[in-house]
Amino acid sequence: ITFGDIKREHMASEMFWQPVSRPTGYWQVEIADIAINNERQTLCQNCQVAVDTGTSQLAGPTDVINQLAKRLNVRSDCSNYHTVPNLGFVMGDHVLNLNPQDYVDKGPD
Repeated sequence: ITFGDIKREHMASEMFWQPVSRPTGYWQVEIADIAINNERQTLCQNCQVAVDTGTSQLAGPTDVINQLAKRLNVRSDCSNYHTVPNLGFVMGDHVLNLNPQDYVDKGPD
């Protein structure tokens, strides 16, 4: 479903479609892996993820999140913020990247 118009000037890449993978009631899709700076990590191969534009949190199985946190190595005081890598989700031939400003909360809490 697409509502409204597409503003290509706001797009980082061409649009592509990913089928809903399971009838769970969520916009659930399969990702091939998680990437750090465009390199696949074999961290979460063929994982199911829910796409939810109503939240700003990333969540997953504890072992995957712990490994991801270790590999991203974001310091609790954000002192290495400017050297933190991009975090990507691999879907087919595409990597959907988040820049550090997209996934690191530098707030006081």
